[in-house]
Amino acid sequence: MKKAIAAIILTGTLFTFSQAQPVSELFKMKNVKEADMVLKALNLELNLDGDLFNRVRDLLYTSAKFQTDFFNSEKAKDAETVKVAMFRQTTHIENSLKGILGEEKFKAYQQKKAEIEKKADEFRKMN
Repeated sequence: MKKAIAAIILTGTLFTFSQAQPVSELFKMKNVKEADMVLKALNLELNLDGDLFNRVRDLLYTSAKFQTDFFNSEKAKDAETVKVAMFRQTTHIENSLKGILGEEKFKAYQQKKAEIEKKADEFRKMN
């Protein structure tokens, strides 16, 4: 019973938050090709070295594969479910990036996020 109540509260909180906060489109990747475009934009702004580049690439590829499956499922037909899923994916990616990049580069990411998103959109339009 306690688990059910906690799940309802958590779902309500996520739903409310997803309504209040627009979800960034940066990490909305329907395939690995889009993940490559996001990676290219991140690398351009943050100058990722070999190990960081590989770890960020692996994170984005894993997320893109999950999103490919999600967007091909019945769940993707519900707009609210998509918003919550994208909020959760963005939160997961950014929390993971914080650990991968370290404090200094993560702060740079936060400061340059709008520019990174703009570049990723430009790369997506070119392809």
